[in-house]
Amino acid sequence: MKRFNEQLGSTYLQQILSAVAYSHDLKPENQLLKNPSPKALLKVIDFGTSSKVDPESQLHKVLGTPYYIAPKVLSGESNEKCDIWS
Repeated sequence: MKRFNEQLGSTYLQQILSAVAYSHDLKPENQLLKNPSPKALLKVIDFGTSSKVDPESQLHKVLGTPYYIAPKVLSGESNEKCDIWS
């Protein structure tokens, strides 16, 4: 791709935000273009540790990518709000 214009950026951002409605754990490494075309769909990948969470419960597993993990996750007592921090 030789040019990346505002309209194309807007299209990609709209796709990213629609994915955020379903998942909080979106890091740059997990966003790929389907093909090299400027009109390619953006794909969100890697949901290996995803699960539904009861908002009233505490999470005890330490899962996440080291560069993005919330400090509270490392303590072993976190909740779904830590995904927002990440």
